[in-house]
Amino acid sequence: GELKRFALSLDKGLWKKMLRYGWPILIGGTAYVVNETMDRVFLKFLLPADVSEYWLGVYGTCFKLAIFITLFVQAFRLAVEPFFFSQAKAKDAKRTYATVTLYFTVAVTAMYVGIMANLSWLQGLIGEQYRTGMDIVPIVLYANIFLGLYYNLSMWYKLTDRTKWGAYISILGAVVTVCVIFYGVPRYGYIAAAWSHLATYGVMMLVSYAFGQKFYPIPYQVPRIVAYLLSGWGVGYVSWYVLDGNVWAGNALWAGFCLLVFLFERKNLKKAISK
Repeated sequence: GELKRFALSLDKGLWKKMLRYGWPILIGGTAYVVNETMDRVFLKFLLPADVSEYWLGVYGTCFKLAIFITLFVQAFRLAVEPFFFSQAKAKDAKRTYATVTLYFTVAVTAMYVGIMANLSWLQGLIGEQYRTGMDIVPIVLYANIFLGLYYNLSMWYKLTDRTKWGAYISILGAVVTVCVIFYGVPRYGYIAAAWSHLATYGVMMLVSYAFGQKFYPIPYQVPRIVAYLLSGWGVGYVSWYVLDGNVWAGNALWAGFCLLVFLFERKNLKKAISK
């Protein structure tokens, strides 16, 4: 009896809303694929034919060492988007978003410093013949930090049903990717492809922040976020380049960095957790 009364029907109003909300996300996702994969495609054609396969192998293998932060960022994204939507109607939602973004920055920056401190033995995960490309690893790691911040800063267009802005920003990112690769690779080699990721996600992050503050202003603690980003980059640079990848000295710096962050954020973190 129940099955006989069952009938399919199309809610045209709801269908139009879904399309209006979803098609820009589809376009943005396609542009994201360009940002993530076009470097390997173009490297093969932009590098000299006699060495392109070798450097493409070096680049692709070293690129995989960024997996540590990549996995963290993707897991964070899957967890935080439902959380942001669930908090949308809360009185202090914007302050919550700002707090999450700050402590995401703290966590991912600490991860970056830790990876840089241990990069000399982590490179043992790849073959010795590929280690000439290790200089791309810090760049790609930091590009993924920018990508994670972009995910945080881009929630405004989903929360306000302005998803077309997500498509615009992603397309802009794809344009930056192509421009940096086509200009940089013939001049500077495969490392320009790594810089394309950093430039792309950096631009997307900044543009999303600028328009987000116009349409859905959130009180991000920008000075502290920038301070952590710069100090994390600096400590990571010292660990790998100045200390020449010395594991003991690098991990001492990492421990000191984490201790200073903890001491500085201890009171604020307790307040955030207790709410």
